Amino acid sequence: MIPISTFDRNCHQSDPENSETPSNEICLDKKKADIQKKVDEYTKRARQSDNSFKLGKNSIYRSFVKRMVDILGGGILLILTSPIIFTAWLIVRGSSPGPGFFSQERVGHRKKTIRVFKMRSMYIDHGDRVNLKEVEEHQANGLLYKPKKDPRVTPFGQFIRKTSIDELPQLWNVVKGDMSLVGPRPLMLHMVKPFPDITTLRSLVKPGITGEWQVNARDDNTSIESMILYDLHYTENYSFKMDVLLLFKTIPAVLKSRGAH
Repeated sequence: MIPISTFDRNCHQSDPENSETPSNEICLDKKKADIQKKVDEYTKRARQSDNSFKLGKNSIYRSFVKRMVDILGGGILLILTSPIIFTAWLIVRGSSPGPGFFSQERVGHRKKTIRVFKMRSMYIDHGDRVNLKEVEEHQANGLLYKPKKDPRVTPFGQFIRKTSIDELPQLWNVVKGDMSLVGPRPLMLHMVKPFPDITTLRSLVKPGITGEWQVNARDDNTSIESMILYDLHYTENYSFKMDVLLLFKTIPAVLKSRGAH
């Protein structure tokens, strides 16, 4: 199993009044360097392995069957979950001011910018409910900002995040061809500049609704190290068998709401 660093946890627990604990700036710099080192090691090891590095290489499943599975599976799931999506949309609209859906530009296949759809889970004035400087520091370094008790998230938003209902509108992205049912999560734009190598490697496959990180690291889903390493592992090794296994593993992970917030 891919080793997961606890550096994220140590950073969030730092005490600015204690000289022995790292400041946010030092912590973020070390985290970024740690991530890049792991990516370099992973890429070098993969390229030197007996099985040649398969990133971007074609196969029948990768070039054709996977897309057919996405169209058929995504279409069926979109129809089956449409009552849930509609009900959630009504509750989101009625429980807090603002639209029911939310869209955001992300990095897609071959670094193409795509617009990803979700159920809105935050207050429309979410920027006033959090320390913007801290958020900007994380984003400037290409890092994730996902506090467990996020004041930006509405009460119903917490529920749809915990149950992953907020992700269901992305089935439309799958049907359209912007995303796949299984793959790395669509990368946020602020992560492109700090980590160009990561962006290039991850974007060799279509982003997905679920994947190795979501299933295997659901209890550690705020760690960018774990996200990157799981996603690179998937990008190199994905197959029909792996995708089917991850889809089946997603069901109990979501039902148990393990680690989701």
